[in-house]
Amino acid sequence: MTDHEISVEVGRRIRALREERRLSVEVFAAMLHVSRAAVGMWERGDRTLTAAKLCDVASVLGAEPSDFVTGIRL
Repeated sequence: MTDHEISVEVGRRIRALREERRLSVEVFAAMLHVSRAAVGMWERGDRTLTAAKLCDVASVLGAEPSDFVTGIRL
């Protein structure tokens, strides 16, 4: 997988869990102190999250950071 494909898959997992938790993009962004645009870029795989921000995302969603990368084949 390319770096972009990995970012797309991580973003897909973030979006799926955000929607499962019934959080709008606006509320999710506010909880993370980022813009709605930043969330959109993560979810589309247009921007890669830092490890620290991935930990923040996981915490807000009640998940573990590894939940977003486990099983991705490099």
